Amino acid sequence: MIESERISTDVLIVGGGIAGCAGAIAAAEQGQRVVLVEKAWTGGSGATTFATGGFYWFDPERHSMQKILAASNKSSDSMFDPEWMEWFCHNIHDLILTLDGMGVPFRKEKNGDFVVRSSRGGTELVMVPGYILQKKMRSLVAKAGVQLVDRVMITKLLTAEGQVSGAVGFHVRTGKPYIVEAKNTVIAAGGCSFKGNFFGQDMLCGEGIRLAEDVGAEFTNMEFSNTYNTTSKYFDLYGMGLFPQYGAKFVNGTGEYFMERYDPVHKDNCLLNILLRAMATEIREGRGPISFGEC
Repeated sequence: MIESERISTDVLIVGGGIAGCAGAIAAAEQGQRVVLVEKAWTGGSGATTFATGGFYWFDPERHSMQKILAASNKSSDSMFDPEWMEWFCHNIHDLILTLDGMGVPFRKEKNGDFVVRSSRGGTELVMVPGYILQKKMRSLVAKAGVQLVDRVMITKLLTAEGQVSGAVGFHVRTGKPYIVEAKNTVIAAGGCSFKGNFFGQDMLCGEGIRLAEDVGAEFTNMEFSNTYNTTSKYFDLYGMGLFPQYGAKFVNGTGEYFMERYDPVHKDNCLLNILLRAMATEIREGRGPISFGEC
């Protein structure tokens, strides 16, 4: 019988992606003892590691919050929370500046400004390769004094007197049981995109959501928590948001650049829901197949 590993801490973070790492650092900076548990290897797993390297960018000196809220309202058919969107914009601005100050290697212009790229629907991104970002985040987490526990799968949250008091799991290679007693537990294990068409998301199995559900957590907006994109069997839409900036366009079976019909402003760089509807319409009306390449 394999003896269990017991750990006691102030804060337990479940999930070693960008959210888990940032949360662990923030808690450690408040003087808390922090343990971060990741089912793979913190710094080399999760959707962030395999992302295209673009982070949504909000610059309060350049961007109009009123225009952002209007665009979000239109693209979501009015089903969004404007207060949350405003909080998100300011929070992502502060977070990126904080990470930049910690040495995360965002791409910079010669004058020191962030390299900014336009993305779908007119949004802007600052650039940093995901795999480099996550390796840097691991080093920052370790530097903050956080205890890293890799390759341990959390399977159940512990409760005492109606409150979460930690979690249990096992090492995915050795089977060794782990028991973590914690005053506070944060679930940062990602969403539920298992077998989704986005590269790097096959590990997002929704177990964090299930862990919380099992102990009676309440959820909100779960009807908007997942999307499925219809695309070609030979390539997906992941990472294509930046290509139109370099001249790539969608072409129908007649050789026509057709996206201007569906979004005269953003054209090939429109939001995905518009792009997918345009593709389906072109094919349904006999102008398929759709190809994508350099103009």
